[in-house]
Amino acid sequence: MIVKESPVRDLARLVVWYPIRWSIRLLPVQTAFRLFSMLGDLHLWFSRSRLDQLEENFRRGLPSIRPEAMAGILRTYLRNHYLDRLHIFTYPRLRRKTELDGVLVLAGSEHLDRILALGKGAIIALGHFGPIQLPLFAMGMNRYRITQLGLPTAEGLSWIGRHVAFRLRVKYEGMIPARILPADRFLRPLFHTLRNNGVVFMTIDPAGGGQWIGRMIRMPFLNRMVPFPLGPAQLSLKTCAPILPLSIQRLADTRYRCEIHPPLKIQSLHPSPIELTSHLVRWYEDRVLLDPGLWHFWDEFQPGGLLESDQPD
Repeated sequence: MIVKESPVRDLARLVVWYPIRWSIRLLPVQTAFRLFSMLGDLHLWFSRSRLDQLEENFRRGLPSIRPEAMAGILRTYLRNHYLDRLHIFTYPRLRRKTELDGVLVLAGSEHLDRILALGKGAIIALGHFGPIQLPLFAMGMNRYRITQLGLPTAEGLSWIGRHVAFRLRVKYEGMIPARILPADRFLRPLFHTLRNNGVVFMTIDPAGGGQWIGRMIRMPFLNRMVPFPLGPAQLSLKTCAPILPLSIQRLADTRYRCEIHPPLKIQSLHPSPIELTSHLVRWYEDRVLLDPGLWHFWDEFQPGGLLESDQPD
């Protein structure tokens, strides 16, 4: 979600990263997750008149959307923004299995274990969908050896954004029991992880915010041509480590179900990176359509938006 820098934004940061963050220590984790969702409801309440562009983006990507469903997708989108960004406050508590089990159900581990038994490592592919660091945290707590490819950056942030929000975010993300590898640096550690039968986490969709990592190719997605990275497919084909897609689903309570799926079946014996990526994108689009409000990039979905900024193919 795109939020412009402003004094009001900095004031909100100070409130979130100090009194709200401190209060989370006193709340049960499930109550904290409800609080994060309530912040999305407050955003919706106070910004209702400024969300027209976002609704238009929903209609552009979901032309068959029913008018009565629009409010629910918008609410889910705003709730997910705050929960995705702020659930890291609960990481000190989530290190206890009973607390982690209260907010996440991890399914499909048998598919990953079966692949790791082959000794070539595995690539987990997930999109910017739902609280995307939650499955990474959970799998690290389940003692999988994980390297995640990411791109933490403070570029474009205000002084408070850099020295309060970004600084503390890096501290909390450091509690994730996994290695976070910056995507703009030498990527040999990814090959090292797979050679040692570890797990590499990579994203299916772009980083957002107009940031491009590696070679990208535009593919049909939600009635638009959206850029997708070829990196997961290229790494898989070079190392023979299969790609296992991971999905995130909201349950009826405050919990999420994160499921590791078997490697996608492709008819071609020797697929190209483009063919393998296309297959993964089609799977991902079907998942996004099941609960579109959990996808992170609706703010960038308008013509001329950041998803259409220039990048060499």
